Amino acid sequence: PVPSARRWEQVTVKRDGRTVGWLPYLVNRRWGFSVSDMPLLTHTLGPIVDAGTGRPNTQLLNRFTITSELLQQLPKLAHFRQILAPHQAEALPYQAYGCHVKCEFTFIADCSNPQDAWKAMRDKTRNLIRRSQERNRVADQDDPEEFLRFYAANCAARRQVNRYDTPVVTKLLQLCVARDQGRALLARNPANNQPTAGIFVIWDQHSMYF
Repeated sequence: PVPSARRWEQVTVKRDGRTVGWLPYLVNRRWGFSVSDMPLLTHTLGPIVDAGTGRPNTQLLNRFTITSELLQQLPKLAHFRQILAPHQAEALPYQAYGCHVKCEFTFIADCSNPQDAWKAMRDKTRNLIRRSQERNRVADQDDPEEFLRFYAANCAARRQVNRYDTPVVTKLLQLCVARDQGRALLARNPANNQPTAGIFVIWDQHSMYF
């Protein structure tokens, strides 16, 4: 069944009146139970912790204590799941809290030097890119609606559920573009200007996300 009663909530930890820990989470109702899973379009989610200063071991203990206090404030849930960011060090307190901890793998590429990235590719990959460049033209899109229509058509052709067919997604992608934090990229057939492939990417001050 479709989840209902979605509520964004948060728990915090304070020290001397200052917030040192913050954990957002989403609560849905499913089959009559309260569950907390990853929100739509959320790649990673977890606590933000100010571990203070001191030796690395002291900061590690502070992170463990603060994160444990955050988790202990969570309501009773039939299911709780979060995907921590790759460099986040809070897996241990999650495990101590009773969560099952496992790894999910992702690709992280250094694209600061396109020439080096091109040289590091396999010959077959470079050849595929060259062939695509001969047949397609890639351009940015200021409005993500064409990308979303193209994505929906691909889902329909493959008989797959389009999880992003909601006004919220359209609004979020439009805000990303308006704030120069995201862009749709469409490859087009020059003969008829029809899209042949597309992606949407967002970025922060550190990374770009596919």
